[in-house]
Amino acid sequence: MKITSTANSLTRKFLKDYNLSEQCQMDFLASLDRAEKEPVDLCVPNHITHGPMLERVAAGMRLYEPGDWRKMLNIYRQKYHAMISAEERSTKLA
Repeated sequence: MKITSTANSLTRKFLKDYNLSEQCQMDFLASLDRAEKEPVDLCVPNHITHGPMLERVAAGMRLYEPGDWRKMLNIYRQKYHAMISAEERSTKLA
């Protein structure tokens, strides 16, 4: 399967376009729950926007603090739920 889209791969459209089950959405949420239970000593985000690193540098603070792992997972949950809500609103408008 060749994926050519740069869209969020959890949207219903993406899943439908690539013949994937909407169960992938629930699997994603379950994976966040499993990841949150993992012991993590140091969370190093892939992107600077995944945490307040610039603000911490400007304030002379450490780049990473205890609890960053859970905070990052919660951000992913919030973004996921916002995406689902936006999809539901657009479906109602259509």
